[in-house]
Amino acid sequence: MEHRFPLVVGMDFAGTVEALGAGVDGFAIGDAVYGVAMKPYLGGGALAEYVTVNAAYGVTRIPEGLDVRDAGALGLAGTAALNSLDTVSPEQGETVLVSGATGGAGALAVQLAAARGARVIATVRPGEETAFVTSAVKNGLAMSSTMTAITREAHPRNCRAPSARM
Repeated sequence: MEHRFPLVVGMDFAGTVEALGAGVDGFAIGDAVYGVAMKPYLGGGALAEYVTVNAAYGVTRIPEGLDVRDAGALGLAGTAALNSLDTVSPEQGETVLVSGATGGAGALAVQLAAARGARVIATVRPGEETAFVTSAVKNGLAMSSTMTAITREAHPRNCRAPSARM
């Protein structure tokens, strides 16, 4: 991959449209936006005062009620969580296992799956991480520090995982 110096890291961004390129439709100066700075090279990141992005992809308006700071954290993790759930397409009452439920994509996947009515199984470490996940989802949540334990608890008759740790 091509590197363009000086390298600016980061891909997620949120802010206000300050200027528009020729022929840009759908956005106006002053719009609150967020997204992912996607470039075909490394170095055009989003950890900067100003970011240029293609208006055709990787940017959208911040929904009403969503804070700019929170929107800025949704780019890559939010896209990964949403794409994963869209691929699995859980229906009301189906069970979804989210491994790494306290990471960026995992934490969002837990909330999105629960909002779709799925029963969520989340693997987390005991302690503060458990409290974080349980505060995000009020019902339909099972948790454990090991995937084997949580799977056996949720589906005791259908679990064929080995009983010994590997």
